[in-house]
Parts: sequence; C-alpha cells; structure tokens
Amino acid sequence: MSFSLIRSQCRRVRLGATLLAAAVLVLSACHEQASPEASRQVDAAVDKTEKAAAVAANKAGELADTARDKTRAYLTSPEVKQHLESAKEAVHEATEPARN
Repeated sequence: MSFSLIRSQCRRVRLGATLLAAAVLVLSACHEQASPEASRQVDAAVDKTEKAAAVAANKAGELADTARDKTRAYLTSPEVKQHLESAKEAVHEATEPARN
C-alpha cells in the first residue's frame, strides 16, 4: 500500500468522523425539546470526535513515514547489498555452463 494512499485514507477517516459528528449535531438541533445541556453534550462529542480523527490521521501519517524510512534503510543496508551480490554470483555461476 502506498504512503499517499494511506494519507488519503486518513483524510477520509477524518472527513467521515466530522460528517458523522455534524449529522448528530443536526439531528439533535432538529429535536424540538432539545435542552441546552443536550446541545452542549453534542458539541463536546463533536469536538472530541474531530480531535480524535485528527490525532488518528496524524499518527497514521507518522507510522507511514516510519515504515517508509525503515524500508529504505533495510533495502540500502550492507547486508542486503551483500545478499544481492551473492544472488547475482549464484545466477552467473548457474548460467555459465549454458553460455559455454
């Protein structure tokens, strides 16, 4: 999964959470007997939902960056380079008789 795809999915999660919270707010505002306390509670829930979605999106972005950095570090490590050279030599040795 690409890192840009992960980031776009995080944005979708944040947008979805915000839309859900807005829907709850609208529904509670539509209720004729909604008390001021209920409105405050809904506002607090919306605020918490938006904050949680933002935190989750930021954390997902950080994890994607960390995964990319670790993958890059692994693939450029001397150990992997040595294994790659060994594999090249093995292929060369295996195909040498066919070339002669």
